[in-house]
Amino acid sequence: MIKHKFLIKIVLIFFFLFLGLYSNAYAYLDPGSISYVFTLIIAGLASASYMIKLYWQNLKNFFSKLINKKKDGKEQLTNKKLQKDEKKIDEN
Repeated sequence: MIKHKFLIKIVLIFFFLFLGLYSNAYAYLDPGSISYVFTLIIAGLASASYMIKLYWQNLKNFFSKLINKKKDGKEQLTNKKLQKDEKKIDEN
């Protein structure tokens, strides 16, 4: 984990150094290149939504199992408390 943070810092330092060292490019962005970037963004969103749709049932089952485990743990605690209370009542 420490190595990853160190590498990220190094990459960011070099990235900002290279940004600062470049001069103006005087480049022209024509409408075709802008539409290509727009197409890439739309394709990325479409593929992400398809992946979510594809794995939605798996995600839903995973989170429902987590929630049910928490509820089962609470129910077991309450059942134990009820059993203790019943024992106390029976003893009296």
